[in-house]
Parts: sequence; C-alpha cells; structure tokens
Amino acid sequence: MPVPIKRYLETRGVNVNEELWSLNEMLQWIFRSAIRDDKSINIYVPNVRMRELLKEWIKDH
Repeated sequence: MPVPIKRYLETRGVNVNEELWSLNEMLQWIFRSAIRDDKSINIYVPNVRMRELLKEWIKDH
C-alpha cells in the first residue's frame, strides 16, 4: 500500500491490513484479465508472499 494512503487512513483510526490490500490488488488484476470473458488464463506469481496469499485465498474459497 502506498505509504501516504496508509498514513492518511491510520491518522483517521482505520486499521490497515496490508496483506488483504495486496491480495485485493492481485485479485482485481486477475479478474480484469481474460477471465472475466470466461476465457482461461495462466498465472505466474514469482513473489513467494503473493503466491502464498493467492493459494490461501483459493483454498478458502
């Protein structure tokens, strides 16, 4: 999450969960691809942290 946005939210008492924010950004990117047109896609997530977030989300849903 961009630091200025995080600081802005925290100064207003909003608890920021950067893991969920990151997952949300990735999921939006995925669903804005060909998948929204009901086409198959291949995804390569090189970052271990992001890959694990996606795997956990898939497992839970």
